[in-house]
Amino acid sequence: MLPKDVADRSLYHIELAVNTGEPQAFTFQLRIAGRLRDREAHISPTSQGAVLVFVRDVTGRVARQGPITPELAWAQRRLYGLTPRELSIIVLIASGRTNKMIAAELAISPLTVHKHVANILAKMGATSRTDAGIRAIREGLIT
Repeated sequence: MLPKDVADRSLYHIELAVNTGEPQAFTFQLRIAGRLRDREAHISPTSQGAVLVFVRDVTGRVARQGPITPELAWAQRRLYGLTPRELSIIVLIASGRTNKMIAAELAISPLTVHKHVANILAKMGATSRTDAGIRAIREGLIT
């Protein structure tokens, strides 16, 4: 069970993602086996009013670089001029989804996904989906 403050922040960001159509991200801490661990949540809205939520352990990165502030996350996302939809798709690419899987999750056609992926690769100057996904994770586009 999540602590109340983390649950409240999660609900706030989920509602914001659904209402604005913009991806949301935030960091939080959980006590696991007696130790504080840093977690990062990325929330991407879908066209069906649902959200995709990815949570990952960022304890090592936070120890090296400090927490990602909302301002820093926003600046990093805008680095390549990606649209909110492209940001949602790069998250799914980085998680290993195929175009067909992305299309099903976002309720759009595979051809539309293909066009978005081509735009992402061009904007990022990436040579492949793998290159784009790795770069997005390394450069903090995916928070």
